[in-house]
Formats: sequence, C-alpha cells, structure tokens
Amino acid sequence: ALLKTIEEPRPYVSFILATTEINKVPETIISRCQVFNFKKVADDIIIKHLEEIATKENIEREAEAFDMIAQMSEWCVRDSVKYLDQVSILGTVTAAHVSSFLGVASNYTIKQFLDTTLAWDERAVFDAIDTLHNQGIDLYNFAKQLIVYIDTRLYENMDGYMRVIEMLSYVMSTIRYYPYASVVYKMAYHKFFVWWSVPSPAAVPAKTPTIIQETT
Repeated sequence: ALLKTIEEPRPYVSFILATTEINKVPETIISRCQVFNFKKVADDIIIKHLEEIATKENIEREAEAFDMIAQMSEWCVRDSVKYLDQVSILGTVTAAHVSSFLGVASNYTIKQFLDTTLAWDERAVFDAIDTLHNQGIDLYNFAKQLIVYIDTRLYENMDGYMRVIEMLSYVMSTIRYYPYASVVYKMAYHKFFVWWSVPSPAAVPAKTPTIIQETT
C-alpha cells in the first residue's frame, strides 16, 4: 500500500520520510526516494551561527564561551541555540557562566586535569575531582568532554590517552547507576593508576631457564 501511494501520489502531495536507521528501510522504498543524508555540523559553523544570533540580539559574549557551547551541543545546532538562550539570561555569555549554568568545564580545566592525570599524580587528581564536584560540574558530561578533547589530540600521547579513554568508558557506563559520581571517578582513577604502575610484559626481563638433570 505504501509503494502504491509513493509511486502515484496526488500532484499536490510530497512525501518526506525521516529516519535515523536507514539500514532498516526496505530497498523497495529507498529505490523510489531521493535520499539525503544529514551530517553533524562542525564546531566552527555552529560558532559562526551563534555569533550571528548574538549580534542581532545584542548579547555580549566571550569567544571561549561559544567554543564550550559548541562542544557541549555535540554538533547539534538546535541544542547550541538552546544553550545560548539559557546562558544569556545571566547577562554576558562568559566561560564562567556557561560552566556554572550548564555544568561543563572550560578547555583550560580539561587540559589541566589531563596533564595531572598523565603526570601520575593520584592525590592531585582526587583533589581536582572534589573541586569539580563542588563547582557543580556535571561529571558525566565532564567524561564526555575529556574524550572529545582527547580525540583531537590523540597522537600527542597515544599510549597514555588510550588508557585514559578506556578508564573513562568505565566511568560513563557506571556513573548513571551510582549515587556518588565523584566516588566513581576516584575508584576508576585508583584502578587506572594501579594498572599503569604494573609494567607491561615487554618491560619485564625474561628469566634464564634452569635445567635440572636427573641422575641415578
């Protein structure tokens, strides 16, 4: 029935079918449609769009604030505009206002946290987690921010960053089911530091085998 309707529509009718799972649409339907794949919008395009809105609405802003909003929206223009509208209630759209209102961290905070992690300073990392928690940073979103930040700089420290991503994957899969997000971080980071302190098999020198000859 659907094929018949699509093949012989009324002159004044246009059908628009939308899906996020194109693989589940039968080929008999796809072959009768023009397919347009919508892609995520790059951060620089989102920032430019936000700048245009802010100019028209006379909203004062900081450049870093729009960077944070673009990253928080995860390439979705609608979400970025929503976040701009929410934060603009506080007046000037600054990085501090974005951080406090949306519960996200600045790029500087993210870099400092990762540097502390890769310096293998467990006490400093625990103190940083407490600070983030006290500042009202959403620790689930913070894990996402860390992963996005690492993704653009992976080759700077491939081994270290890959280990951090594995640890953050555990944090994100656990934190929603535990009432104390900061404790989840501390447990995960403690295991991370213990694991990192164990040398890899390649770093352990092989022992010379001992041959025991039996005699009668």
